[in-house]
Amino acid sequence: MKKSYVNIWFLIIIVIACGFFIKNLFDKFHIDKELLKSEEYTSLYYYNQLTEEQKIQYVKIDQGIQELEQGIHFGFVKNAEVKSDVIIVLAAIYNDRPEYYYLPQDYNVKSIKLGPVEYTILKLNYTVRDKKEREMKDLELDQIVEQIVYDATHDQMTDYEKELALHDALVKKVNYFEFENIEKIPVEKHTAYEALVNNSAVCDGISKAYQLLLKKAGIYSIMVTGKIGEIAHAWNIVKVDGEYYHVDPTSNAIEVNGRRQVMHRYFNLSDKEFKKTHTIDKEFPIMACESTKYDYYTYNNFEVKYTESLRSKLIKIINKQLKNDVIEFRLDKLYSTQTLLEELYYINFNKWEDTHQSSVAYHKIDNIYVFENKNTKRLS
Repeated sequence: MKKSYVNIWFLIIIVIACGFFIKNLFDKFHIDKELLKSEEYTSLYYYNQLTEEQKIQYVKIDQGIQELEQGIHFGFVKNAEVKSDVIIVLAAIYNDRPEYYYLPQDYNVKSIKLGPVEYTILKLNYTVRDKKEREMKDLELDQIVEQIVYDATHDQMTDYEKELALHDALVKKVNYFEFENIEKIPVEKHTAYEALVNNSAVCDGISKAYQLLLKKAGIYSIMVTGKIGEIAHAWNIVKVDGEYYHVDPTSNAIEVNGRRQVMHRYFNLSDKEFKKTHTIDKEFPIMACESTKYDYYTYNNFEVKYTESLRSKLIKIINKQLKNDVIEFRLDKLYSTQTLLEELYYINFNKWEDTHQSSVAYHKIDNIYVFENKNTKRLS
């Protein structure tokens, strides 16, 4: 009799333990469905492009990332079913969350076979050791973001002016990380942390940094991926006065006469203009950019049309940029470079005529020209 009681209690303990195990297991892959509708997620662009099932997976992975969980549990589902969605969902998280500088780009979906079913786990190896290290780096990154926004902007500025000021500050601050093999780029070079804290990153790191700066300034933006030619690339789409524009801060860093400078060839472009040089990945639908109002050269009237007097318009453009390190403008394609240079000599730009300078350095992309500015007085 005593032995049977022991057996019963043993069975009860086993059942309770199994219950706790199953509950713990369930908790690992269960999410609160209300999170799916919360502003934390519905405000994220790429999250909103997913199916309902993918949104559940997104929130599950995202919550795990916030807790630095190395194993994100999906429960009893087939490995292949999870893997196909994980690729899409993680791409959405990478694009939506520039603050996740510690999230690795490589991952592994593992399955444990339990008879006819599989228990599936997403394995992530973060680039921080623990939450304490992440908190320290978060603070460091936040302080730099706040300082840049504080130094570059003020409350009286329009969104366009803030967008421009932050773009210029970022391009001046961050050096593009040169690489020989795209497959061997250090993982940290893809992050906003590396761009803003250590001043060196590749295009997606620079674009994520711009996202953080714009968000701090109250301006909506997303990161977009695609290509320039055959080379993988990333840039931003920014919302200004209800309209969307392409901005490529990486490609706006140039060298003029041996000095690093900022230009605005790829600042606030429409789809029509931007797609002359860039192609957009088709993994996610991207909003249309149709407005040309805040195109840098259009908005500032830094363009010369063939119907205008080249000489008088150049003088106006140069005089408006006297405080800048470079003079830049867009020239109607009907004008030749030689015609432009002859006019610049005639108006004694950079004192070329006075010094009888026979050759000059300039930067040209398509019909955009950028010259070093040595003028201190207005031209007439």
